[in-house]
Amino acid sequence: MAGILAGLDGGLGFGFSPFSLKIGGGIDLGSKRPGGCKSHDPSKKWVICPNDQVVEAAKFAVAEFNKKYGNNLVFQVVLEAWVFTNPCGKKEYSIELVVIDGCLNRVLKFHAVVTETPCAARKRTLVSFDQIVD
Repeated sequence: MAGILAGLDGGLGFGFSPFSLKIGGGIDLGSKRPGGCKSHDPSKKWVICPNDQVVEAAKFAVAEFNKKYGNNLVFQVVLEAWVFTNPCGKKEYSIELVVIDGCLNRVLKFHAVVTETPCAARKRTLVSFDQIVD
């Protein structure tokens, strides 16, 4: 499968699955780790979730991490997202996202797990937020 890849900070390229070529700086948004984001708990039935539907959960994850550790990460984009819905309606999102470190101006990738209750208040909880090192 061929496709044009877009990157942050001016990276562009052309790719053939599973390989891609980048020209310029930036992150290759076309490559994925084996297993994708759902790989953190294979015992659950994960369903791919459109990235635009989890942007608020991703921003919440970054804000909670910043608050807890005094960091200055700035949310950029969701790369990949999966959702598991419990029988009671509680959702668990597994999200790969890109941030910019506000202090050192580095582009970093993270994997976040966020739970969300189905009630009107939509209480969210950050379960984990781990840096992805490819």
